[in-house]
Amino acid sequence: MKLYKKAFLPLEFSAGALACGLKKSGKLDLALFHSNLAAKACGMFTTNKIKAAPVKLCQNYLKKNKDFRAIIANSGNANCFTGKIGLADSYSTSLSAAKALGVRKDSVLVASTGIIGKRISLDKIKGAIPSLAANLSAKGIQDAAVAIMTTDIFSKEVTVKFSLG
Repeated sequence: MKLYKKAFLPLEFSAGALACGLKKSGKLDLALFHSNLAAKACGMFTTNKIKAAPVKLCQNYLKKNKDFRAIIANSGNANCFTGKIGLADSYSTSLSAAKALGVRKDSVLVASTGIIGKRISLDKIKGAIPSLAANLSAKGIQDAAVAIMTTDIFSKEVTVKFSLG
């Protein structure tokens, strides 16, 4: 087994990131991770009674399905304490990413991190998704790792390479 302190994607995976304007700083704030093949997924979620909209959406998707094709993640807004409209925004984000990738509508998970209690700028996210989806690559993982940072001072990346059998 070999440990790398840098992220590398497995074959058939790609990623990318861009700044869609969720962060006032203009830094990268939207990331997309995509698999060319259906990938198995599971989730470890908070046990808090109050859950952010993306958590609720992902819990719902994972109850019905285990094969996924992508995760879209943003930083700058957690989409938490936003009620039914926040859940609708997470669903719309998932659908927009699925459409841009040409995958099944319930095969894109959503993750959000950032400020709490403010509605997410859905128009900024949806407007950026087509360009983001069109520019994915294996090397896009480093930008994607940066795009999901909030108060971190460096991206947290690691890859473990091992053989089976």
